[in-house]
Amino acid sequence: LYILINASTEQEVKLEDIKVDVCLQAFDLLYLNGESLITEELHVRRERLYESFQEVQGTFMFVQKKDLEEVEEIQAYLNEAVENQTEGLMVKTLEGPDSCYDIAKRSYNWLK
Repeated sequence: LYILINASTEQEVKLEDIKVDVCLQAFDLLYLNGESLITEELHVRRERLYESFQEVQGTFMFVQKKDLEEVEEIQAYLNEAVENQTEGLMVKTLEGPDSCYDIAKRSYNWLK
């Protein structure tokens, strides 16, 4: 039995009474069933993600996405994300050699 003291209210809080709802938000798939997908283009990794998993509301969900090309569209989507108080946007190249995953490397191929 663990007892925590909440300093702001000086209440005893039992550890087993603390409940945290966690929902995994999936946006990319780098490895599946023994197969590395890092050299696959993002659109292929995304297809594999969607065909391999099912959403469970509030537990496992796919991130909201939009495939955009114009800077103005991306800016509008960023503004929407800020208004909704989300963490922001992940901007990635969808196709071509720049859409492959770079391990432990920052690049301009994806921006957060």
